[in-house]
Amino acid sequence: MTDPSFIPTQEAFRIILQAIYPDDLQLGDTIDREFFHEAQKKYKFFPPSSHDGWSTYRYSGAEPPPDHAWKPFEAVRILTHAVLTQKIRLQGSLNGAPPASINEADCVAGNLDTLAGTLAIGKDYTYRRVWCSRADVVALVAPAEAQFHHESAPAIPATQDQPQRPQRPRRRLPKRQAFDDAITALYPEGLPDTAPQLTGAIQGWLKSNRPAIKITDRHIERLVRQLR
Repeated sequence: MTDPSFIPTQEAFRIILQAIYPDDLQLGDTIDREFFHEAQKKYKFFPPSSHDGWSTYRYSGAEPPPDHAWKPFEAVRILTHAVLTQKIRLQGSLNGAPPASINEADCVAGNLDTLAGTLAIGKDYTYRRVWCSRADVVALVAPAEAQFHHESAPAIPATQDQPQRPQRPRRRLPKRQAFDDAITALYPEGLPDTAPQLTGAIQGWLKSNRPAIKITDRHIERLVRQLR
């Protein structure tokens, strides 16, 4: 049985939307995936990023979007960010089990689908029937006028025709020290003359002991050749 102090993500979305766009209190009842798809296609919204200093969605379409097209994107952003920063607690069902609190690590790492009410943790597992703490949602929107109000959707600067999406730093590989550590751990007496499973052995060791370092078989083979 779902805790009555929690509400579906769809309802949390509607509460936030009504707080930032009180001109149409029924708008949230009509929002579906098609709405977001069509609005995105027409106005070309881009989400904020810590890399560019934006605090809200911006558009790059030919015409400014009306509030009723832009505010729903903002409501999703506000809800998602509140979950990410633990301002809104979640509960959900995992593998058919009764709904239970979702831990902070999964809230941070998960991909929240507001309309579907799901929280996907990569490709590993997905919480379903995800609900939000009603008290947290109400507390979040209480200062809505001061915190979330914008006169209209801001445009991408004219000097920036196409926003550059932030590039995630590539995990360059490998640090030679990591490779040497693997060789030392696997072959303390020295590298054998024949090691048909050498590539796989080093790969496995690095995955187990150096999870932050990504190394491909090709890189391992190249380093192995340098050692021989």
